[in-house]
Amino acid sequence: MDWLPYQRLLLVGRVGWLVVVCAFVVCGCTPLCEYWDNGLKVGPGAVTPAASL
Repeated sequence: MDWLPYQRLLLVGRVGWLVVVCAFVVCGCTPLCEYWDNGLKVGPGAVTPAASL
């Protein structure tokens, strides 16, 4: 049994997931520190909306 194709598939899968995770971290619309300061909500003025009666 030749393990080279299996090992190559594992490597491609790991690199693919690394690219996806890096894209989510780098390409966000809000920097991570601002996202954290906003209580994990996107946008500079992220507040809880007032309830309508």
